[in-house]
Amino acid sequence: MNLFSNIEIPSQMKRCINSHPLSLRRWGVLALVSVGFTIQFGVDWGLQHDVLGRRELTVWLDPIAHVVLAISVTLPWIVALRLPRSYLLLAAAAALLIDIDHIIAARSFSLTAAINLPGRPISHSLLFSTGAAVIFGLMVRRTTAAIVVLIALFTHVSRDATGGGTPLLWPLAESTQIPADWHIGFWLMVALAGSFWRFRKNRAEDSV
Repeated sequence: MNLFSNIEIPSQMKRCINSHPLSLRRWGVLALVSVGFTIQFGVDWGLQHDVLGRRELTVWLDPIAHVVLAISVTLPWIVALRLPRSYLLLAAAAALLIDIDHIIAARSFSLTAAINLPGRPISHSLLFSTGAAVIFGLMVRRTTAAIVVLIALFTHVSRDATGGGTPLLWPLAESTQIPADWHIGFWLMVALAGSFWRFRKNRAEDSV
């Protein structure tokens, strides 16, 4: 028995998920991915150098980097698999909403309290991300939607882990730090793989 069979999915969400497929040329996808990773580098540089002068202000750049990374990685695959264009919004929402756990952990809507926690909550883990994506996929009954959410959440916790204090491998480890170049290199390869998958698929279709 499907435990989620009686859950009513809002009609607006169904329409969003069932929107028209996203179609872009390969060079367009590569250009957008390049711009996306460039923006992320720029935002990360701004965060490291506190370009706005106060941490409470500069920290607002962080959600931009998370959203840009999630879209940059999922875009090529959304195009390659001809998934609905609304999946980009889905990826952006997943990359943003996971940070609600900071407010819950701080038990306050204060930005200062949220950014001064001793460490990120356990919901910033691969295990939690996987569980959340599976539950969402069961609710909307779409595996592809679950995968997009999973990738977006993984990009978020992976990026946070470059700064340490992230329970990426919880419950095996309370805190994990990964090299920033490993993080960037891995997700760049994932994005490029999606772009070249589309190119190869188009060539196969043209040869038939």
